[in-house]
Amino acid sequence: MEIEGAPLHLQMELMKFKDNDQLVKNFKDEENVLDTWKDAVEYPKLQELARKKTFVLYGSTYVNAGA
Repeated sequence: MEIEGAPLHLQMELMKFKDNDQLVKNFKDEENVLDTWKDAVEYPKLQELARKKTFVLYGSTYVNAGA
């Protein structure tokens, strides 16, 4: 993602994130990306966005067994 195309409130964290070689490597190597986000405490806005996107993902796969 291009930083300039991101919402303004995320751009500073994205710039810092991009420069964090260890964290970027962890995301590329990690099988469970959620565990990597738990360790990314210096990026609270990005963590929150990831958390919301994850909940939406699981919410869209819900099947009503009673229907």
